[in-house]
Amino acid sequence: MSVAAPGISLNGRRIGPGQPMYVIAEMSANHHQDFDEAVLLVEAAKAAGADAVKLQTYTPDTLTIEATGTPSKLDALLRDLEPYGIKEMVQSGLVAIGRGSRSITAPSLRAA
Repeated sequence: MSVAAPGISLNGRRIGPGQPMYVIAEMSANHHQDFDEAVLLVEAAKAAGADAVKLQTYTPDTLTIEATGTPSKLDALLRDLEPYGIKEMVQSGLVAIGRGSRSITAPSLRAA
């Protein structure tokens, strides 16, 4: 019995351990709802070496905020946003990008 290597295949490209990095560019709403501007951003991402582009959609009555900080700073942000009626909040977990001696990548903070 053979076991397939972990990962996935996307448009004929293998993605997973031991494969080249798969780069996803973030476009967000930087196109200002202008189709031609969006096309230029996708073309720029491709020229920069991105393999894919992530899009976000929103309407004037919705907003996505990414926030990082200490628990007390995040609690303060939530208190400040309370009057606006938060409908959903998601915690994505730890990010493994080093940001100094207090980073989760710092040897003193790594899980044993």
